[in-house]
Amino acid sequence: MSDHNTVLRDLGWEEGLTLAGCNQCQLVSLLPQGAVAQRCYHCGSKRVETIDPTTDLSSHLAPPELVVRQRLRGVQAATRLKEWGKWFFLQPNDAAHAALVSRLRLVYTPVWLMDTTVHTKWQAEVGFDYQVQSHRESYAGGSWRTQKVQRTKQDWEPRIGSMTLRFDNVPAEALERDISFTRLVQQPIIGLQTVEEAEPYRSESVSEATFCLPTRVPQDAVADMVPMLMEMAKNEVKSACRADHLRHFQWAPELGEQNWTKMLFPIWSTWYLDDDDRPRMIYINGLTGHGWGEKIPSMRRAWLFSGIFGGAAALLFVAGAILWIITQSVTPFFTLSAFGVLLLLVPLILILFVIYQKGRPDQFRMF
Repeated sequence: MSDHNTVLRDLGWEEGLTLAGCNQCQLVSLLPQGAVAQRCYHCGSKRVETIDPTTDLSSHLAPPELVVRQRLRGVQAATRLKEWGKWFFLQPNDAAHAALVSRLRLVYTPVWLMDTTVHTKWQAEVGFDYQVQSHRESYAGGSWRTQKVQRTKQDWEPRIGSMTLRFDNVPAEALERDISFTRLVQQPIIGLQTVEEAEPYRSESVSEATFCLPTRVPQDAVADMVPMLMEMAKNEVKSACRADHLRHFQWAPELGEQNWTKMLFPIWSTWYLDDDDRPRMIYINGLTGHGWGEKIPSMRRAWLFSGIFGGAAALLFVAGAILWIITQSVTPFFTLSAFGVLLLLVPLILILFVIYQKGRPDQFRMF
């Protein structure tokens, strides 16, 4: 273990971290002491094992240059979890608030930032708005009236040219797209303002946290960045032409002078087990507090409540029958039986509710 710590410390990481990987989702991370025995913060698997830090992980093991510190502290994350569980009907016992808070972990996930100079030739059609005035005649009150009508039209003109643009801190995914929290929590808000909040990484500034390592090298992320760069280039062309609209934009970009920066982004992660002992994940954005969590109701609790309501219905039927025998009147029997039938509808509704919720494709619910 001392050699393990020495290798990581020499790379620039803080003391007490352990390199480990999940055999199910394949994420490799640096975990604080004792966390290897816990479930994976991404998929909830128990199959987390220590990895030799001298293994060839290329540049993935290098510390980040920037880190975005979380605004949302642990107490605030616990409050967000309480809000998540408010309307969780028939929640499993393992999804109790205290259990979720006890498993809450701060995870720093990676994002690539690219600085690049784009050289390209382009062609497009640019549109300019202009006003057209016409007149509309209408007959009302025994006389004709003329009304002026203003309409906006566009004049489209072809343009062609070349340009050189410099783009800084363009974000790209450092994790594969099947990594849930990347899609749900991290990427939607990564932007210039987030980058401006980042500070240089220092090993002593971020403690007791888990660090997720990239699964993609920067070169693999370039293709995903081209559409974003294209939108930026279109805005530049429209601005340079002083146009109101732009369409049919085509370009052939060459990305030169690339410089890559690894930035860490904060996410809170926790989990609970459903009736099948399958881990269900909950993630909370460490900046905004927005969260996404799976709400899978418990069929066991549905059957439990069904038994209670079914037993109550049976008692009503028996009581109605006894009153019928004693009073020689069917009115009490039919009255109590009607209530019994209503109670029997409750188990059916509960079971159908659980089946419907489990079958929904959007199991991740925003909160």
